Amino acid sequence: MAAAEDPSLRRRVRRTTRTSLVYLQLQPRSYPALKDPRVRRAIWHAIDRDRLVDGVQRAINLRADGFVPPGVAGNDRVQNIPDFDVAVARELVARAGYRPSYPLPPISISVASSSDLREAAESIASDLRVNLGVKADVEIMPAEALQERNRAGRLPFFLTGWTGDFEHPENYLPMLFGTGSSENRSGYSDARVDRLFARAAPLETIVQRDALYD
Repeated sequence: MAAAEDPSLRRRVRRTTRTSLVYLQLQPRSYPALKDPRVRRAIWHAIDRDRLVDGVQRAINLRADGFVPPGVAGNDRVQNIPDFDVAVARELVARAGYRPSYPLPPISISVASSSDLREAAESIASDLRVNLGVKADVEIMPAEALQERNRAGRLPFFLTGWTGDFEHPENYLPMLFGTGSSENRSGYSDARVDRLFARAAPLETIVQRDALYD
């Protein structure tokens, strides 16, 4: 019997949101079409994340609208999140110069064989096929080989995750987006953002750091 169902333990059970993220990492270096922001935005619009969370993942997880997960301070400050909108996705792809006779290059979403994300990857690939008209499949490989290719910048689309050690944006944003971070595999780099990270790091209190992450 689960603890939450045991009358003697039920009142002692506390449900909390995990400080984990699952996300689709994009690497423009190995898929040049991603250098066009219209293509990146089209991919976002083409993926039905509500169906992915509520259907494929059976509502076990919550939809995250950014890289600060639900339940972590700062999550509610995310703004201007693109909606699932197939018409907008197709329009953006067309504006980027792609059409039925000249479609986006095939997409392969990589996922570790030891991961439980294969079904989610299949769902994303299906959305991209149906909504963008691009050939898309899922590539399953051993975690060690996958990480080696990721370090070399040879994974255009990688469905992966990140778990924070503590509940603060500092444990997510600098790690995943800071220039030179060992966990920044997408190649993202912005000097202004780096300066904000550097200013926040030595501050002694959470309140002081929050002021910069706002």
